[in-house]
Amino acid sequence: DEGKERNALAICDSALSRHPHCAELLVVRARTHLLIGNHAIARHDLELCQRLGGLSQSASEEFKQACKEVGLEPSSAARLGTGTSSFDVTSKPPPAHPGQDLPKHPATEVLPAAISNAGQHPPENKQRRKDAAAKVHTALQSEKQGLFRQAFQQCREALELEPDLPDAVLCTARMQLANGCTSRVAKLLHKEHPKVLKQKPHCVEAYAILAAACESTGDWDDAVAHLEQSVKLAAVQATGSVKPSLDVLQGRLARAYFHAGERDSAAPLAQRVLESNPNQREACEVACPLLLDRGDFNTALALLIRCLIHHRSDPSKILSDLVCTAMRRCSVNQLLLVLAPDGGVPEPDQQSSIAEVIAYMGLILKENSVMVEACQHYHKAVLFSPTNGSLCLNLMHTYALRRDDLRALSFGARYFASLGCSAAAGQRINACVHGTEVDVEQCDKVSISLHDFANETSFYDTMAVGFVMLKLLYLAHPHRELVDMRELDEGVPQKELQWQQRLAEVDVEQAPSSSRVATLLDGRWLFAMEGEESAKVAEAAVDSSTGAERHRDVLSSLCDVLDESRKGHDLHKTPVRNEHAYFSCIREIVKRQWSSPIDRSVPLVRMFAVGDSHVLSSAWQTLDLTVTGQDSSCQHVVVPRLVTGAKLWHLQPKSKFYTKFAFWEQISSLPKGAPILLILGEIDCRDGVLKAVQKGRYSSVEAALSSLVELYVRLVQEVRARLPTSPIFVHPVPNVLPETRFLTIVFNRLLAEPVARSGFAKANAKVLEFASVFDKGDPPAEMDALALSKLKLLPELQLDGTHMSPNYVESHLGPALRQVY
Repeated sequence: DEGKERNALAICDSALSRHPHCAELLVVRARTHLLIGNHAIARHDLELCQRLGGLSQSASEEFKQACKEVGLEPSSAARLGTGTSSFDVTSKPPPAHPGQDLPKHPATEVLPAAISNAGQHPPENKQRRKDAAAKVHTALQSEKQGLFRQAFQQCREALELEPDLPDAVLCTARMQLANGCTSRVAKLLHKEHPKVLKQKPHCVEAYAILAAACESTGDWDDAVAHLEQSVKLAAVQATGSVKPSLDVLQGRLARAYFHAGERDSAAPLAQRVLESNPNQREACEVACPLLLDRGDFNTALALLIRCLIHHRSDPSKILSDLVCTAMRRCSVNQLLLVLAPDGGVPEPDQQSSIAEVIAYMGLILKENSVMVEACQHYHKAVLFSPTNGSLCLNLMHTYALRRDDLRALSFGARYFASLGCSAAAGQRINACVHGTEVDVEQCDKVSISLHDFANETSFYDTMAVGFVMLKLLYLAHPHRELVDMRELDEGVPQKELQWQQRLAEVDVEQAPSSSRVATLLDGRWLFAMEGEESAKVAEAAVDSSTGAERHRDVLSSLCDVLDESRKGHDLHKTPVRNEHAYFSCIREIVKRQWSSPIDRSVPLVRMFAVGDSHVLSSAWQTLDLTVTGQDSSCQHVVVPRLVTGAKLWHLQPKSKFYTKFAFWEQISSLPKGAPILLILGEIDCRDGVLKAVQKGRYSSVEAALSSLVELYVRLVQEVRARLPTSPIFVHPVPNVLPETRFLTIVFNRLLAEPVARSGFAKANAKVLEFASVFDKGDPPAEMDALALSKLKLLPELQLDGTHMSPNYVESHLGPALRQVY
């Protein structure tokens, strides 16, 4: 019962050599063999015990339970004793069956010879245990590397060799928990391998895992029950012999009490834990809100900062509850009073380090979609450390998630204006964005140089700031003439770019607030759908066409500096590869006019493209959706609404990731009734599906893709609920990247299957079907991944190797829309 199986076997074997007819010893030995997985030997002991009889009432119950585990049917009530102790060997046990004599040989002689000696086991069983242990060791290594699929298989093989092997069971449970499969965790530990809940010391972790599954689903009452059991079991073990440690379990129990509403139990337990371990995270999660409830903000924030610094090497997500709970109730200025007690104004030599602490909290807030507070933290950090490119980049990203891209652009321009390194390039970038003259000597080769920076990281961050500025401007204003301006009188002066006028008015010192969002996009593109829509859109189209050349000049100037700066650097292999990918795509697009302007007399309707980076290809292009037999022309302009890094996986209801926040921000900004083009799924295929299969979340690639399509259907149904009158179109995933075509092609086929179509139809959404994008037509369904990767994209659709060229709008998108519009 104490987990000392080897000692138990040795004692039983020794005692049975002196008392060969003691049935109760045989029961104990059989139960011990069952614990270590030797079912055949256990059955032998139980069969012999059944023949001997003479068990006490309590031992008889253990005997019955053990028989069930080995599939042995107890055959007689003779198993029960006659009132004498089962250790009383002076009385002769009754025979197992009437008229049957007792065995002439002692129990040890009836057993296989290989285990007749104390503590010894058959060679084949030893080898099985050794093989099982080796497989578990390999599984644990695979688990650490995130190779769950391999680890699951290794654990299964280990359990076949040694059933109920605790390390294999716990490894499997941890991975199921990491995959979010909480019901599988409960089934595994409660039904399939309940013995692990009794095996010491493994039972401590087993109950802790069950508690974690309950914590993840918010079932705090059950979490309390499991943690109380885990703490009880851990308390009697030697210090350091169990995991999680006792203080971690007690901290988690205090947190479970707190969330279950048992504050009277939570507070003293958290206090005791923090007295012995001041940085225990879960206890801090209890103490901080309790201190805030009392109005003791300084102590709460000091506790938070101390815990944050102590756990700075841990994944940021484990600190999310602690930080988000506190900073929803505290301001960044209150935080500063703790970091810099002298009035919240840090000394010059402390500003950089304090900025890093504040920004790290901003990162955690952003990752959990606490966006206003995240902006406030990054804003304060950048004001303290204005030349830190990483902080500026993160502030710009966070502003953009809120659609506050005018302020994002203003901080990028501010960064380059104050850039001491590569000052000429910085001033040129700032000047072209503001539309002002620069006082330094200009040349075509001006660039940002790595040699001007203290390290590579600072250079990469500076390049990324420039890339993001280019992306924001590309999305904010048409880079081409939407309507034909040739009939405009030559004497009419071109209007200034509206966004440049507004950029000059931005006060960067002003802290972000929930009520103020300044978008770069001309507000007329987002006006509500009313009777005057055509006039409003036509007016916006004329004004933007008037400034299109000037805007394109700004984009081209930025591209020139950044393109010269990236030469000799493989930026697609660096931490700023995503920002660089946007630059590469936009640079190719702005090189030329992809389609002709439409006649000014033709009514123009908006269509909003919402999704990942593939909205760049259709951005500001015009579509002729005139249907045969229709009297008047129907022209649409595609207005881009980018959600950087959007994955369908992150858009599901349980997610708190910031791309989900950004997606719904874009959806909520759209005028009711406006057509919507959803472009999602490519990043999941490129950077999600194979990882999910590798982690064992899905049994196969197709199962993962099918699950992804189900997520897409549910997402579209939610979009429909929020925008009940808007036409919704689902864009197929572009089959551009050769390496992922074996995924994207299958994904698109699944989108078009009856099950998915039925789900989309319930939302009154149409799935678009494109003509083949390959030079030799659509590939056969049986074509393998290698052959698919060798297919050639149509020459007119080639752009940067990742996105389709804007030509596809006329050749593929338009025809597909006309079929269903």
